[in-house]
Amino acid sequence: MQNNLSENIRANRKRMLLTQEQLAEAMGVTVGTVSKWENGNCVPDINTMMDLADFFNLSMDALVGYSMVSKRVDDIIEESFELYREHRLDEAREHLDKAVVRYPNDVKILRRAGSVYYISWYQDNKNEDFRNRAIELFNRALRILADSPENKIDEIAILKQLALLEKDNEKQIEIIKHINVDGIYDDLLGEIYWHQGKKEEALACYTKKFHFSVLDATDVAGHMLDYFFSNKKYKELLELYQWVEQTVAGLMLSDKPSYLTRYVAMIKTCEAICYELIGNHEKMMSEIALAIEKAKAFDADPVYDIYTNVRFVYGTKKDLPVAYDDKDGNTVLGIKQIVDEIYSTGDLGFTKKELQAIKRVQEYIVKLINN
Repeated sequence: MQNNLSENIRANRKRMLLTQEQLAEAMGVTVGTVSKWENGNCVPDINTMMDLADFFNLSMDALVGYSMVSKRVDDIIEESFELYREHRLDEAREHLDKAVVRYPNDVKILRRAGSVYYISWYQDNKNEDFRNRAIELFNRALRILADSPENKIDEIAILKQLALLEKDNEKQIEIIKHINVDGIYDDLLGEIYWHQGKKEEALACYTKKFHFSVLDATDVAGHMLDYFFSNKKYKELLELYQWVEQTVAGLMLSDKPSYLTRYVAMIKTCEAICYELIGNHEKMMSEIALAIEKAKAFDADPVYDIYTNVRFVYGTKKDLPVAYDDKDGNTVLGIKQIVDEIYSTGDLGFTKKELQAIKRVQEYIVKLINN
């Protein structure tokens, strides 16, 4: 069992942006002593280690850094999760209360314990003891995280649960708005507005989350393109893009161009490449023709506001979101650019025959553009 005391003293001093001189002054020792601690040439006595642990807001185990500590914490969390999954919340709370006593400054333990008490209160919201205990544990974790600015994800997750525990309506909305980066919690904010009777505001939040979720799905499909191409999974990629196209088409008003018209043009381009790669030349030509038709319709009347000419838009229309992509400008040329980029990407492992297939798609696009 090996400890990492010297490394942990150095790391926590730097985390708190202290020099060796400042730590020495805080601990009432010489700079040379701090230097020896950090070099592993000497070990603080037990009372000084307790002072260091308190100063760094750590448990003694965490300060000493025994390798078994992190494993034990992970084991405790896993055990508590098993109890939670089996709906044995009484046992989970008891299990985690003991862990909090043993590891009073471990954020993972505090978060898990707070979450179990939150779920307990959620199931029995007449039990204020559960709510208060959850708030206490989450706030303790936040105090520890205040000295760890790199742990913003933990902080945001805790603030979200504190917002759900908050009884003051305005404060609850304030907390969620504070952590609602890029609309990640628009659905939660909508739920809070709805329960407060602010239905127009709720519907506006739901609408934004709904439409951005569609955008996210299309973006993720695009990011997966290289994986499918490099692994020769052309039929699977075709199925993925067909699903995305059907999803997008369900939001479109058939007689009016929208930002989704542009998306469909690009989706059909990728589908056309897949068809040519699996030997369906006729289908490739029809998909490219449709892609260019959609592209020309969009370029004739471009719409980037994602609420214009689409279905399922509700509530107030404040802060209208706008769609962007890296093919801004001429959509027809953007289609050609997609195929050109795939053809010229050297790490996708295309065979000579496959490159010839993609070349045929390029040539057909040029032919239709020039007609």
